[in-house]
Amino acid sequence: MVLLFVCAQGAAQDIRTLMDLPLEKLMQVDVSVASKRPEDKYDAPGIITVITREEVLGFAAENLGQVLNRVVGASFLTANVYSDNLVQFRAQSLTPYNSHVLILLNGRPMRDPMSGGLNSPVYTAFPVQSIDHIEIIRGPGSVLYGSCAYSGVINIITNMPSEDSSHTEFQAGAGTMGTFFQSAGIRFKKKEFKGALSLFHLNDNGPEYSFTGYEDVSGSGRFDRECLGITGSARYRDFSMNFYAGGFFPYALSGSRITWNGRDPSSSVNQNMLFIDAGYKKQVNPSCGISVNTTYNMHMIDAEGDAEIFGEDMLVEGTVRITKGSAHILAGALAQGDRYRGDLFHDGSSLVLAMYAQADIRVNTVKFIGGMQFNKIEGVAGNLSPRIGAVVPFTANAGMKLLYSQAFRRAYPFETSFNHPLFKGDLHIRPELIRTAEAQIFYHVKRFQSSVTVYASRMLDIISRRWVDDPASPIGEYVTHYNAGTHDFAGIEAEGQWYAGSRVFVTGSFYVQKNRNDAGIDNAALHPGTMAKLGVLYNARRFSAGVYACGFGRPFPVSTVNPGVKEVNPEAEAYTLVSAKVSVKPFRNVNISVMANNLLDLDIRYPEYTTRGVNTLIPLYSGRKIWAAVSYSVDCR
Repeated sequence: MVLLFVCAQGAAQDIRTLMDLPLEKLMQVDVSVASKRPEDKYDAPGIITVITREEVLGFAAENLGQVLNRVVGASFLTANVYSDNLVQFRAQSLTPYNSHVLILLNGRPMRDPMSGGLNSPVYTAFPVQSIDHIEIIRGPGSVLYGSCAYSGVINIITNMPSEDSSHTEFQAGAGTMGTFFQSAGIRFKKKEFKGALSLFHLNDNGPEYSFTGYEDVSGSGRFDRECLGITGSARYRDFSMNFYAGGFFPYALSGSRITWNGRDPSSSVNQNMLFIDAGYKKQVNPSCGISVNTTYNMHMIDAEGDAEIFGEDMLVEGTVRITKGSAHILAGALAQGDRYRGDLFHDGSSLVLAMYAQADIRVNTVKFIGGMQFNKIEGVAGNLSPRIGAVVPFTANAGMKLLYSQAFRRAYPFETSFNHPLFKGDLHIRPELIRTAEAQIFYHVKRFQSSVTVYASRMLDIISRRWVDDPASPIGEYVTHYNAGTHDFAGIEAEGQWYAGSRVFVTGSFYVQKNRNDAGIDNAALHPGTMAKLGVLYNARRFSAGVYACGFGRPFPVSTVNPGVKEVNPEAEAYTLVSAKVSVKPFRNVNISVMANNLLDLDIRYPEYTTRGVNTLIPLYSGRKIWAAVSYSVDCR
């Protein structure tokens, strides 16, 4: 193990670690994801969950995906060849791409320009120690954020100092399955300039998985991986800069056949991504503010057979914020240019233009919300995404939200521009839509908060895949994409947090959903119909312990939608993921943690819901994983 020593000038001060903070702070976080301005989450025009820094650090998690696995109605999944790529909400993921969820970094979109949803480099490599909190919209967000803000929006807010100081930290650790990881970070503020920089690196041998692929070839392999991520933010007066660079280099199966490739499982799907955002934000006068952002996203894949696929986009966006009495108005416009190329692609480019506005006004005690985005994709008819709603307080501590929104996800080069003997693109695919109605009742006091949400969604013009006969194809047919029919979803979400004393925090949720496709098949999405999650965190000055249990009901079998499915692997069953973390601070600047995941040592199988050719495929988890870490940090003022 290599030890890195980080030195900061000046006298070291007492560290304000997780164990020094009152758990009551977990109840006191404003959000900006639903209106692009800070507001109480119960007053915001969205169904919102907040994960605080104390929860991120207090419970065991190897990566961001495992943190998000605790959210009500969400699950962190591996699908097909894209491992660790999906955080799905409300069972509304039907493909191996995470294109129904949009990830933001400090409010700016990190949108994969090739599929809209290759998020593995974020879920596995983002430095979680840099996170201040995470704001999550469960439901649509296209009114402000456009494509892919379909079933969920995840806004990662990074940690920045509020007063002149500097903080440096290094962490190193190791564990079972050949795990070795390191992280380092620095945060600093000097007068009007403040910044933060964090990096994370992990490699492991992974568990050994055994299963049979689509071509009835059985085998086993050790699913090793390497993850590398670096993120930074800077603020100076009215200017800001954010960036993230991530790489995910996993063992993977053959992308075209999902098999062992003649018992030589040597193919890979390596991903590299880059996100850069430069912003300017100015309060012109007490009632008017403006902001301008330029955002760049790049994603590159090294696929099997040394095939390379590359996509990038540049987005320029301007917004105006107006406040008049109890009314708030946000209006904006953007232009986005995409470019893509690759060994398996037609080279191409496209232009996206959009305008949007959202307003809210309080009449007596009721807050009314309205908004709309018009989005025009080159070569495709324009799309309109509306939002209306109301927040109705019953008392100072209780109330109700009533919301209706429409969101969309446009087609990306993986659907429009593939040029492969087994895959063909279609440039004329329309965006897929979702219409969602939500009602939430909430109650919150200083040490307790809870909410119950009911929702109903209809997906329309779903972008789906089908086989087409073609004598020129090596196998006599190929896969293409088209706009299919509809799919209905309905569910109930309940969540709560309780500050149970001076040192104990309890959080939990329960979720149930049903869905039906336009063929009249119930539970055709195959994801579990129930989830129950519970976490308990204990905090003392030099000791912290957290346990989290996530229970997932039995997923629905692939035979639900494909009675002829190959039953070649173990069936998917209900499962409970239990994780635990214990931290001690033996010295002022040193923290030692021991963590474990999948404590019940389960082999967890999941329906192969993306192509439905076999009953299950790559296990989600196999075997208990235990790891330990030592961190050293210095605070200076």
